[in-house]
Amino acid sequence: MAKIRAALIQPEWYKEPEQALEETEHILEELCQKEQPDFISLPEFFTGAPWYMPDRYKYKERITYTVPGVITQRLSKIAKKYSVFILCGTFVEEEDGRYYNTSVLLNSDGSIAGKARKIHRYASELSNIEPGTGQLVVNTPLGKIGVCVCSDFWIPEMPRMLALKGAEIICVPGNSLVQNLGIVKPVVLANSVNNCCYTLYNSVSGMLEGIRNGRVIKIKFGGYSTISGPVNIINSLGRETGVCIGELDLDYLRELRKLDVTFSNTSFWTLLGRRPGLYKDILKPYEGADGSFEEQVRNYLGKGR
Repeated sequence: MAKIRAALIQPEWYKEPEQALEETEHILEELCQKEQPDFISLPEFFTGAPWYMPDRYKYKERITYTVPGVITQRLSKIAKKYSVFILCGTFVEEEDGRYYNTSVLLNSDGSIAGKARKIHRYASELSNIEPGTGQLVVNTPLGKIGVCVCSDFWIPEMPRMLALKGAEIICVPGNSLVQNLGIVKPVVLANSVNNCCYTLYNSVSGMLEGIRNGRVIKIKFGGYSTISGPVNIINSLGRETGVCIGELDLDYLRELRKLDVTFSNTSFWTLLGRRPGLYKDILKPYEGADGSFEEQVRNYLGKGR
């Protein structure tokens, strides 16, 4: 499929997980009927803040899922009904007593194409969930789709490796912290330019407030869901809830990725102009690191909640 109609859903957070899932199903149904997209992405934790965020522990059993399970079963019905690929945002997955921040990609027939688990855990995730160990790139009729789960995207090596594995569309089910809004769209565009790819980044819009270890914690997310191509931002939202829709031209992208010895098109340079033999130092840690990053974060946040 050369041209793809992609849609990013930017919802608000609901306290009740079931309400969030029902509202998601309603939005998906309406979107498929009106816009007929080929691909839909949901943001990180679209069923609400996870149980390890402030004042959410009481929801632990209700917002912990399996794969396959409730979320994949319910959303797969919509994927099959409308023949649309759906990236199921993320949710806390439980497997063998361990927890992960997981994103599942559904094929247009409702089957599971693959799942990605967040590798670079952020903040309270360091004390409550396990890291993933592998990246997801799936060859679909839409093109090669790769997934970076939220904070994985902000480690540049992660989307880079996806692109080097052939990913043409890099999906980022994430959440935009309000204090980072000024850099979200520039970084999304930069990722598409640096990796000659399409980047689909989406977030919720909302706030969570609660007590953790005697401290009042406020976590604000501001949206800014964005669809970017290798030369420009195609469409984006502000802090409002809504749907961001854009057209992805895979034939155009594939032409940009071809070697052009005249250098009239230079997009290919980001992938083909590399000299990997010179990059061995990329494996070394930041020289300012003291080696106690995770320990310091855990001590500050406390275990659980």
